[in-house]
Amino acid sequence: MHVQADDMEACLLCLRHALVFSAMECEVEIYFMGSAVRLLDAELPQSAHVWLESIQEAKREGVRIFACTSAWKKFALPDHLPSAFCEGLAGSATYLARAMQADWRVLIY
Repeated sequence: MHVQADDMEACLLCLRHALVFSAMECEVEIYFMGSAVRLLDAELPQSAHVWLESIQEAKREGVRIFACTSAWKKFALPDHLPSAFCEGLAGSATYLARAMQADWRVLIY
């Protein structure tokens, strides 16, 4: 799954779909691109509790979450790190390599 907008509703829909796929025993990876990486900032305000609860549930169910390296450098605060629920940074090559695999499907939100 590829999240490119920082629209909270689209991101929550992505997480709901990830939970469904995970329940069907599918391996799920979500790549946050562009300004959406801001949603992975470790210093996200607690006012975003619905988002935080949803993403933590996805992590408990085995969903792997990545932030685009270039987007992190551009949109996140440089001295901040991704949250603990983020597997880490992954560049475009990583995402594109996954997208090219015959046994993977790509959904864009």
